[in-house]
Amino acid sequence: LLAIVLVLCMVPMAGVFRWSFRWLPLLHLVAALSAAEALAGAADNLRRRFAVVAVGAVVVTAGVMFLAGIGGRFAFPLTWILLLIAAAWLLGESFAGELLRRWLPAAITFTALLAVYLCIPANCGVPKYNLGSQLRQPAPLDRARLYLSVYPFPEFTYRMESNPGPVGVVVRPGSTSMFGAVRLINGYSPIRPAGVARTFNTGIHGQIDYTIATQLLRKEAGPHAELAQLGVDGIIVAQQFDVRPEPASEWRIVYTSDEGTVYHRIGQPLAAVRSVIAAAAGTPSTAAVHLIQESRTQVVADVAVPAAGSATRLVFSRPFFRGYTAALNNQRIPVSSLRGLAPSVELPPGSRGELKLTYRPEWLTFGGAAAIICLIVVIGASILGWRERRA
Repeated sequence: LLAIVLVLCMVPMAGVFRWSFRWLPLLHLVAALSAAEALAGAADNLRRRFAVVAVGAVVVTAGVMFLAGIGGRFAFPLTWILLLIAAAWLLGESFAGELLRRWLPAAITFTALLAVYLCIPANCGVPKYNLGSQLRQPAPLDRARLYLSVYPFPEFTYRMESNPGPVGVVVRPGSTSMFGAVRLINGYSPIRPAGVARTFNTGIHGQIDYTIATQLLRKEAGPHAELAQLGVDGIIVAQQFDVRPEPASEWRIVYTSDEGTVYHRIGQPLAAVRSVIAAAAGTPSTAAVHLIQESRTQVVADVAVPAAGSATRLVFSRPFFRGYTAALNNQRIPVSSLRGLAPSVELPPGSRGELKLTYRPEWLTFGGAAAIICLIVVIGASILGWRERRA
């Protein structure tokens, strides 16, 4: 397991754990457990040899770092502290009593990790942001609307070194929109799996390529253009960008500040479920939709498609991910997407009843089942081990 985790730390991956530091706590844990297993049945003289090796390893590593000039700015005093910890282990194995020697490995491990934590900043290289306290409130945004936020790279523009004042209340970069439960089609994603991120070329922190953003606001912000088909009825533009949604007759400014400007589509917010014509043949028809429930993972609505006319396609105002399922009157129906951007379903003429769209990906279902099985195995093994010790 230690070898596998060590390889995973260095392999460029496309999964959630693509960054090596996400694996390091597991690497440290496995290394400590392996060392504990090795020391469990070791004789006293062998444990002293382990302690001597630890002192030598710290000295050799420190010497190599010093000669090669690769120690970095956090090498000292951490190296001296680790050397003292290794020396304390050697002295403890040589002169301490039996009870203290039993606890030495755990104490040494804990002290070494604590020294690393105290000597190396936990946010080393990670930008800090002075997020505004109003992020927990939706204002100046509207929870009933779906927004596209256009802002520059947050890690360069909004970090405290560049912008010490409060930020985020207007543009809501990254995942900050979740604090106030407002809806954005762009946001933080380390793996960028959705069609929105791929089509609009959004970065990890949700920033959209300026050229694409300009084209969207100038050519695709009309009443029947792409943003309207996705259900976007709110635009946020950071003050660093000199662009606004067009045509001007479709949008009005509802809020402006030093951070950015908020635009709303004139009129009521767009419906969370809307019907579009799905077939060219036949008489165009529009389904009557009454929204019953909308949450992060589910949409429930009453629908009625006219019996005369063509099939109707319903589009949901949310970014598309693989894993959506749909049912009409508890009968499964296929889920497609609007060019990979928003989930949609097609209903034949005369369809009516309760339509339910649920986000339930296979990886969550099977992964949850595997986790439960593993938990049962661990609990069962623990009970058997405890009974053996009692016997």
